[in-house]
Amino acid sequence: MPHQLARLEYLEYSGQLIETPVLSTQRMVSIKPICEVLDVRYKRQDERLRKHPILGQLYQLTGTVGADGRRRKMMCLPARHISNWVYSIGDQNRSERQIEIKYSFLLWFEQQLDQLLIPIEMLQTQEQEARLQLLEVKEERLKRKREGAWQRARLLESLRLKKGLTPEAALVERRNNIRSAISYTHGRMNAFPGHELYDRWEAKLNRWQEELREIEIKLSQQYTEYLEAQS
Repeated sequence: MPHQLARLEYLEYSGQLIETPVLSTQRMVSIKPICEVLDVRYKRQDERLRKHPILGQLYQLTGTVGADGRRRKMMCLPARHISNWVYSIGDQNRSERQIEIKYSFLLWFEQQLDQLLIPIEMLQTQEQEARLQLLEVKEERLKRKREGAWQRARLLESLRLKKGLTPEAALVERRNNIRSAISYTHGRMNAFPGHELYDRWEAKLNRWQEELREIEIKLSQQYTEYLEAQS
């Protein structure tokens, strides 16, 4: 069974439509219409390709979806290897006309190959750019997270010094303040779901919730250390 559905496109040679499915990484070409162009038996070529030591590894059932939404399946080779297959079809017991068609088709197909492969190369380039953009976004988020942790540490130390609290008491104080801020912000978001500042409130809420989780972990660790010290 095919693993993914390919977008179905076509080439036309002497009135014969040739399916050229587009996968995310390569262009495939259906061999059955080419067999009809070359006047060779499809079943025979199908058997040859399945048993071929090299092309047999590339020959595959490809699922497609057309512009009409209908799904089809067809045996295909990658476009780059169609010429290798056609050249491998012997000329013995073939008429001059059949041999002429074979080499005319090969010449025509080689001329189409660049056109067939350009969209695939563009897709690969776009995928690479998308991966780079995603990496940049992740790096920026990590940078903000580190900066946020540093700012929270400064805020906590400032609170502790201002009120003369112990580090543990400062954590509890900050936790209570965050809980109040989260509750208040939740109320505003529920009351004004379409407000122009909604996204900003949501971003603050996410940062506070992350800080609250960190504080809860620290307080839990401190309590565990206290119990161990008492035992």
